[in-house]
Amino acid sequence: MSQQLYINGKPASLLQRILAAVIGIGALIVFAFFGLAVFVIGLGVTAVLAVIFFWKTRKIRKQVREEMARMQEEGGGNFSQFYGQQPSRAKEQKKGELYEGEYKEL
Repeated sequence: MSQQLYINGKPASLLQRILAAVIGIGALIVFAFFGLAVFVIGLGVTAVLAVIFFWKTRKIRKQVREEMARMQEEGGGNFSQFYGQQPSRAKEQKKGELYEGEYKEL
């Protein structure tokens, strides 16, 4: 089934159909390049912002690494506890009893 192209209420001639196809393909190419340009500009802006972010946070990252190394030397490297909790000793962990049971989800 072919679809007929109409211009001003009349069927389009062969030249008009070819011209419409060329204009349509040209528009697709122009919009593809425009989209690519917007993508490349966005990629560049993102890269610049990432570099600025990493440059601004380098001192904080250095302080965190130094503090982690210092805490590992002082505390034996037990970082499995939450902030503010006292680290538990391995001997204390073995004391006590384990109670097993079943539970029901409501």
